Amino acid sequence: MVHFGIRRRCKAALLPLLVFGLLMPTLGARAQAPDQASPPAPVPTDPTATKTTDPNAPAQDADAPGSQDTAGVQQDNPFHVTAIGRASWLDPTVKSPIRIGPIYTSNISLSYLQGNGLHIDPTTQDLVDGTSRFAILRADLVYNHDFQRFGLTVQYLPQLAFSNGQFQTDFSDQNVSIGSSILLSPRWIFSFKNNFSSQNGQTLFGEFNLDVNNITGQSAGSPFLQDFHRQIYNDTLLSFDYRVNEKDTLTIAPTSHLNDRYINGVKTLAYDYGVQVSWGHSITERESVTVYANFDRRFVIDTLPVYNYFGLGAGYTSRLTQSLTVHGEVGLSTVGDSGGNRLTGVGLATIRKDFKSSNVSVSYTRGSSFGAFLSSGYSDRLDVGYDTRLGLRWSLGVGAAYETGGNLYSNGNFHGYYLNGRTAYKLGHGFTISANVGSRQQDGPAVGVYSGRTEYISSTLTWEPLGDQGQFGPY
Repeated sequence: MVHFGIRRRCKAALLPLLVFGLLMPTLGARAQAPDQASPPAPVPTDPTATKTTDPNAPAQDADAPGSQDTAGVQQDNPFHVTAIGRASWLDPTVKSPIRIGPIYTSNISLSYLQGNGLHIDPTTQDLVDGTSRFAILRADLVYNHDFQRFGLTVQYLPQLAFSNGQFQTDFSDQNVSIGSSILLSPRWIFSFKNNFSSQNGQTLFGEFNLDVNNITGQSAGSPFLQDFHRQIYNDTLLSFDYRVNEKDTLTIAPTSHLNDRYINGVKTLAYDYGVQVSWGHSITERESVTVYANFDRRFVIDTLPVYNYFGLGAGYTSRLTQSLTVHGEVGLSTVGDSGGNRLTGVGLATIRKDFKSSNVSVSYTRGSSFGAFLSSGYSDRLDVGYDTRLGLRWSLGVGAAYETGGNLYSNGNFHGYYLNGRTAYKLGHGFTISANVGSRQQDGPAVGVYSGRTEYISSTLTWEPLGDQGQFGPY
């Protein structure tokens, strides 16, 4: 059995900082005025991939934040990107007082967490009963700039955990995202995005986040089925967009993913590479359709077989009214190995409705992306979220999610659910205080010794320069 050591964890934590630091001096000397170019029509993400990370921003985004009165399906600026773990855009007009040159802080939060079942016995690998308490500090550092012919964004989101006055390496996470879109010609746009995360998976701090972009209908939900060892994720997406005419766009998007983690105490490495080719057509300023074909070749070290995924499908996005957005994709996927081929349906459906002082979102996804207990096969996930304002400062919200799936090898099934309640109060000057309560249940052969219920409560103090445009508080 192989375990991560403290030294290796520290190296993983320092890697994003080194990359972030090396890029800044080079980029600062090349800043020029932004160029407003005509973007391609939107292209949906691969429906065989569970939406637990952001979609490819240059292919998905529509308008700049705050432009909803005239927003259509197409974007006004090809360089807009999404925030880490969100479907909402970064606000390019943010005026953060905590800034060093082009690098600024978009939010800082301090949380107090109390929960059960957060530790495992190193000898038996069983969950340890009892209550654990943590203080968690998070900050979101951003470099976001549009040059003359390309945009560049670097996001770094560290999470530092403390218990009994001691820094807890095992509970501290690192997330870094680097993305760029380059205008090669009036018709060609090249996009690049790489997301890296090192996460322990033992701390939810009672929160739940289903974020749905009310322009594109794209969604991003928090992963909640988790084992109790550190997991390393790295996702890379390249995108070549060719604008055939004002309404049609051809996109070729190579991808690769890596997932290094432990399953029931056994170190497991899984990775893949593939490509998706799609054709997007804008029906009107508010409606678009897409057809696609994709291929993915996946390697799972602990099971030996190589899995080949093929998919065909179509997608539809519509902003029916100023307050109602729908997005859907449906397709067929086949996966083959030495044991033959399997055919199944895949897809997703998302709807968001905004009322005068509230919003409700529903998202369903069937796909095959890597997860805490999924290395091969498919999973189904349903998310529901509701938020409402009670006056100008106070808000309430509830959320729920259910996920089930199975790997292609034996004893690979899993299922679980998550429930959450939350409230937030805006103190003014960018400060918000919130409270969350959450409960998670997960079971199945793939979950193994980590089956059972975990419950959390937390309180958080958050500072944001301009507040959160996607939700009603720092949930």
